[in-house]
Amino acid sequence: MSLHDQPSFSERDPYSCALTTVTAAQIFQRLRLRFYFLEFYRPFREDHNSIQLKMVASVSDALQGTIFERERAFIELPANVQEEAKSLFAYFISSEGKTELTKHCGSKKCKTGSFQTIKGSAFLSLVEASLKRGDDTEPKSETSAALSPTPEEIKQLAYALVFCGLLTPYKENESPIGPFSFDTELYVVVISLSAENEEGMSVWRVKEGAIQAGFLKRKGSGIFSNLRGSKKAYVIVNETQKLLGIFESDHALKTQSVIQFTAESWVEFDSNIANAIKVHNKDDSEVLIASSKEKAEEWLNACINAGAQYREAFTKNIDEVTSFYELSDFDMEHKEISMSNYKGKVLLIVNVSSMCGLTPANYTDLVALDEKYRDQGLQVLAFPCNQFANQEPGTHEEIMEFVKQYKCTFPFFEKADVNGAKARPVFMYLKAKLPGSFGNFVKWNFTKFLVDRDGKPHKRYAPKDPPLSFEDEIKTLLAAETEKVEKASTTADETVVDSNKEAKTAEKPDTTEDTQVNTAGDEAKQEESTDEEGGG
Repeated sequence: MSLHDQPSFSERDPYSCALTTVTAAQIFQRLRLRFYFLEFYRPFREDHNSIQLKMVASVSDALQGTIFERERAFIELPANVQEEAKSLFAYFISSEGKTELTKHCGSKKCKTGSFQTIKGSAFLSLVEASLKRGDDTEPKSETSAALSPTPEEIKQLAYALVFCGLLTPYKENESPIGPFSFDTELYVVVISLSAENEEGMSVWRVKEGAIQAGFLKRKGSGIFSNLRGSKKAYVIVNETQKLLGIFESDHALKTQSVIQFTAESWVEFDSNIANAIKVHNKDDSEVLIASSKEKAEEWLNACINAGAQYREAFTKNIDEVTSFYELSDFDMEHKEISMSNYKGKVLLIVNVSSMCGLTPANYTDLVALDEKYRDQGLQVLAFPCNQFANQEPGTHEEIMEFVKQYKCTFPFFEKADVNGAKARPVFMYLKAKLPGSFGNFVKWNFTKFLVDRDGKPHKRYAPKDPPLSFEDEIKTLLAAETEKVEKASTTADETVVDSNKEAKTAEKPDTTEDTQVNTAGDEAKQEESTDEEGGG
């Protein structure tokens, strides 16, 4: 941490002194005291193994702000300091510990409400007393003074308790991890803040279960919103609590707004503001503006993961499309290709990327399907997209060079979006016809769509569904079309046979009329013969 007045968190036992000043017996005695300390607080850790005590091994880069910087700092502490801090944390959130803590606390009023506070010096004394737990039954000796925790050790543990969220400075520093002045500063007891009252929900209350956190611009609401513009706000999306919380700062003690995600909540890209998303439920609506298109996509994706449904804001023109074959896209040479070129084929349409963990398996399967069923009418179409964690960053030339290793011979279209205002029409149409579990939203790379030979969207498959896993479905579509063609051919043959029969019937002479004509002719000849004979 390299802060000038911050205690040294060296990898040593917090009860040890310099080895030159203690004997082996004293070191052994210190280890015994630490054992008694941990044993004393063990029941509190077992009884209060709540979500607040779950310390992770690392903190995602998607989580920014004071509380997460402190969590990262806590993870960097020596293991023994972490263990003791967890033990004391468990104790102070117990009824017994809260009672003891409250004895040293006062109340402070400010614009955000009234909160329980404690002087830093009083807290250090409380920590010192806590470190001596288990020592009460030990016989006193001439080494007792040497065995007492040092001021540095006390301050180490005080820092650790700030890092893990027991309390926070009433006046925050520029640096979230200190230095802290326990001699003069006042601290807010975070665990005293109301958990039930939304007005008292601090950033610490939504830390556990958070999947996205950071600063965004918040567009004002009401008739004067355009005049007021947007203000910086700290935002947390919490998957466990299924909410989006908006705060004035990253150490705020209460929320400005909370959107609880329910079945009626939805999120979409804002069509009027660059890099903005709209988040709605039946009671509230927020417009949040990110620093870039990629960041906006991250926040939208986080809202979906936390329970919001995705709504495509740009479906009006797509609703007017009556057939898949009306659509077109551009290939890697920027040539416009109509989907009508693929009439009569079963289409497997995939948004692809080069740097995804799913890339090798998916390309291998796609090539296998292409080689096996292309002659039977299957057509694989690949659509590169860089919307998911920037995993398709290359140029068109670089993408085509990359896929050579998989021996891809199916068509590739130019790199473009599959979600948002600039989403390619093919995917806009397929998403509308085959919505997934997140609504009209492509969740990740290698989402797959099957389209039958009539251009009808047939089925959608998730990114983790290997292409070969639905090979039977492809065979069914191909076979069904073959049967259809054979049936049509048989019907056509029967029609031709019937037509030939009618034609032959029409061409055959009418024997009745011929007989009648011939009979009449014979009678006439007979009469002529009789006349001739009679005349003779």
